Amino acid sequence: MGKGISNKYRTAFIHAGCLLMLFGTPVLFNNFYLSGTLAGMVRDWLPLVSFTVVFYVNYLFLIDKYFFTKKNVQFVVSNIIMFTAMIFVMNLAHEFVWKNLDQNPDQLHQRPSEFYIFYIQFFSFAISSIVSIAVKSVQRNNQIEKEKKDIERIHLETELNQLKQQINPHFLFNTLNNIYSLIAKDQTKAQESVHMLSHMMRYVLYESQSDFLPISKEIAFIKNYINLMKLRLANNAKLEVNIKECSKDYLISPLILITFVENAFKHSAGITKDSFISIKIDFDNSTLLYSTINSIGVEQKLEGNNSGVGLVNLQKRLSLLYGNNYSLSTYAKENVFYSDLELKLKG
Repeated sequence: MGKGISNKYRTAFIHAGCLLMLFGTPVLFNNFYLSGTLAGMVRDWLPLVSFTVVFYVNYLFLIDKYFFTKKNVQFVVSNIIMFTAMIFVMNLAHEFVWKNLDQNPDQLHQRPSEFYIFYIQFFSFAISSIVSIAVKSVQRNNQIEKEKKDIERIHLETELNQLKQQINPHFLFNTLNNIYSLIAKDQTKAQESVHMLSHMMRYVLYESQSDFLPISKEIAFIKNYINLMKLRLANNAKLEVNIKECSKDYLISPLILITFVENAFKHSAGITKDSFISIKIDFDNSTLLYSTINSIGVEQKLEGNNSGVGLVNLQKRLSLLYGNNYSLSTYAKENVFYSDLELKLKG
């Protein structure tokens, strides 16, 4: 509401400034102060007054009522009636100035023909109406564009919230399954897992509600998740983790990176031979370079390159939040799944 009031005041100031310049011009260039000719000043102002009336009658009433509603005949007829009335009033005003304010009307001026006066005035009023249409149309288009952006922003926020609501239970479901498997094997490790999970869930349920967080928090979350998953990793599985620290705490949308790591552990968990996972995070100034390579089973390979809810949601989130400022590649080849992400972080 405050912003709307501010815009109204700004528009009013712009109109007032334009009117001041318009009516101030004759004062600057007329010889009124040298000759004391009041008639010359009034004669210069009369057309400006008539143009202003035509402009604002269109600007405030006729354009909204007829022009924007496609009632073109009513709009043209209304303007013609207004032009005729203004010409009649202007002629009376000029007659008054001619006879009462000019000191020597016969010597100073020779009145033009009535047809010429009518033509000039009618044409000038038409120009004033066209200018009013142009100004009003620009303002209307700007308002429509602003409303469109507001609708897109609300839609974006709604869709992002829906995606987060899908991610949170998806993450919790997978992690609880992992802890459940550990309880039967090693209760000590299971307790450690619950402790790690409590820290991770605090991040997921509370901190991740922000649109963007420092990259250091996201990386800490990834490290905790990897440590949690290592507790139940098979002895024959090979895990390579290479995570570099970022020199500057750029901002990233939370829970962007976890999807790759989840999929890597999930797809490698059921493989009894030659199971491996490689996770790498690097930085090139403000660009995040993220990749995972993991083994997959034959039956998983048949699911395609972008299997699972996680990757589908990730693709949507990246498109909504980063536009063209990211590059994502995921594909499977010879029982190996590759994920590569280049992401331009926010400063």
